[in-house]
Amino acid sequence: TVPLSAMNLEYSGRDLATDYDKSSTTRIVFSDSGSTVFGKGAETADKDIVISSAGVYILTGTAKGAVLTVRADAADDVTLVLDGLSLVGKNGTAIDIRSAGNVRILLEGENSLSDSSEDKPSAIGKTTGGVILSRVGLSFGGGGSLSVTALRTHGIFSEGALTITGGNYNIYTAMAGLVGEHCVKIGGGTFTIKAEEEGIL
Repeated sequence: TVPLSAMNLEYSGRDLATDYDKSSTTRIVFSDSGSTVFGKGAETADKDIVISSAGVYILTGTAKGAVLTVRADAADDVTLVLDGLSLVGKNGTAIDIRSAGNVRILLEGENSLSDSSEDKPSAIGKTTGGVILSRVGLSFGGGGSLSVTALRTHGIFSEGALTITGGNYNIYTAMAGLVGEHCVKIGGGTFTIKAEEEGIL
């Protein structure tokens, strides 16, 4: 048993923040005919998007078989604002956060993310797969909603801490709903989780 004194039970200002500078954002519109970036810090590869630097990115649109990848420097703070985003990913993942400093996902409006029953999660394993997969600490907030359907993987998986301070979540998964390898901290939000394994792990 880990003593409470050794646990970090606090929420940082960034964990709790829901505002951002709207004048300096990059807008990303996903589309089956080819996704588009309006601003700097991200590039397109057909339907896929790769974010490579710090900034605030507003994500919207609809696409099937598309992945958003974050591959930024360890000192880069990245904020992803999901505002009417609907993605069906590939290889088990719709949002793949590979490297960054701090990553914050803010929910605005209604959003949905899922894997595909046609795809096998080849690049990830049972212990590390997720429709949202982060190799760094990940936090969520905002007043919008997020539906996650994970037919072959976990719902939301962070290899660091997973922190949630707001938002409405509807998660269906064949594995676990919310996974934080370091910890899961929930300071707000509403949750409906239907998981064939653990709801929160």
